[in-house]
Amino acid sequence: EATGKYGLGHKCFLLAGVCARGRVLPGVAVPHMETLASDTGETVLLAMMRGRDIAWAAHTLGTRRLVANLEDYPPPDSYETVTGRVLLAFAPPEHLAEFLRAHPLSKSTGEHIRTRAELDEELEAIRKRGYAVIRRRRADSLSAVGAPIRNHAGSVVAAVGISMPSTRFRNPHLTTIVQSVRRAADRISTELGWHQP
Repeated sequence: EATGKYGLGHKCFLLAGVCARGRVLPGVAVPHMETLASDTGETVLLAMMRGRDIAWAAHTLGTRRLVANLEDYPPPDSYETVTGRVLLAFAPPEHLAEFLRAHPLSKSTGEHIRTRAELDEELEAIRKRGYAVIRRRRADSLSAVGAPIRNHAGSVVAAVGISMPSTRFRNPHLTTIVQSVRRAADRISTELGWHQP
């Protein structure tokens, strides 16, 4: 700095990008997911796009007596999961179109989204809020909150979410859940090299 003769160049940026891409996402995310599950007592999920499908990549069980145990449960319709909605909300338009071709809404088993207009409205709301919420009213059902995880380039590459019995989905616990999920997503994104503008 004193002489101005040397400075970090473009190649340093390229090397940093290679390093960030080399980090395996579930390995980076799981410690944060475990902390989130411990802090909130609720089950935490990580979802990623796999080709034209959305798949659960990792999960951590909550610590409460009654939790959402999804260990041996296949992912439900992606239109009806917070992690699925987050990934679709931030997907490039061509990827969203490809997903819709592979998973037509007419075959959706979801309770709430049945038309393209309903889907577009929900995805736009998620983009504006920065997170997704699914609130189910029945006492024996599950409600959830999810947030996007970004890579070093700012692209959404995964989603982290909390699923819990709907009976606990109310304030002040709900406010804590939303803040905690968003904070965990930001921490994972930071480890992947993302820096918020």
